[in-house]
Amino acid sequence: MTLNNNLKILQNQSISLTSQKDLETLRKIAERRQEWITFTADIKKAAEAARSDDTPSAKKKKNNNNNNKNNNNNNNNNNNKKKRKKKKKKKKKKKKKKKKKKKKKMKKKKKKKKKKKKKKKKKKNKKKKEKKRIRTTTTTTTGRRKEEQEQEQGEQKQEEQEKEEQEQEEQEEEEQEDSTCQRLTTGIFLEHIEHGFKVLILTLTV
Repeated sequence: MTLNNNLKILQNQSISLTSQKDLETLRKIAERRQEWITFTADIKKAAEAARSDDTPSAKKKKNNNNNNKNNNNNNNNNNNKKKRKKKKKKKKKKKKKKKKKKKKKMKKKKKKKKKKKKKKKKKKNKKKKEKKRIRTTTTTTTGRRKEEQEQEQGEQKQEEQEKEEQEQEEQEEEEQEDSTCQRLTTGIFLEHIEHGFKVLILTLTV
């Protein structure tokens, strides 16, 4: 509002201006009023600017928040990556150990089988030699035939017995293998259950 307008308002309200002093006072009042209006307008403007995101401080705050968020995300990702790597390494190690154990077992089994075969062959050769020796030493044909028949029967019996023993041994070995496999699988299953319980407890506590 200008001074002239103020004067007009005062004139309309029937206020008489008697002296120059009154006029000066009125002018000062009007100036002060104008200053106050501009001052309040500036304050309002400043408050609106502070509330908006365009101010430098607001921008800085926003950037800091974003940076902190990104840092937290990166840290979480790195931690998860490390955990996954560790888990993978552990699994690989376990698998390798299991494979090594199996290989060792198979090697042992093969060795045992080879030894058994060798022993059997040796026994067979010994019998053949013995048979040959008997054939050469016997004089009469009837006696020789009888002896050979007995020998053959004895050999047949022995072979059958050996066969039965071998079958029994193989069956025992298979049963033993089955039991070890079962033990291993149950052990792994129990480990998985234990791990699951641990994870459940951790999630509940968190």
